[in-house]
Amino acid sequence: MMRSMISIGLLAASLAAVSIGPRVAMADDTWLCGTRIIMIGAKQADVLEYCGEPTSKTSDTDAMREGEYYEGTAPIEHWTYATDTVTRVLTFDQGVLVSIDTD
Repeated sequence: MMRSMISIGLLAASLAAVSIGPRVAMADDTWLCGTRIIMIGAKQADVLEYCGEPTSKTSDTDAMREGEYYEGTAPIEHWTYATDTVTRVLTFDQGVLVSIDTD
């Protein structure tokens, strides 16, 4: 009896430590936005239509390669959707969703 109470106590302490630990950004393949599921491969226009304007947008460029030669640059955009409980950063490469990061 005493051994099972100690085990339960250790389990509860472990779960509490995990739940209050540091928040780590994680990448997801999907996001439920309202009633729509946003998936890797979605187009910017579709995300905008289903989820509305993001909280913020940033843009960058990335070098495009063809074999060992650079062919120019491609636009990379990061759209942030933030709520009181979670922040998602959607990354678009040439207008196509390539990652969903959750804070």
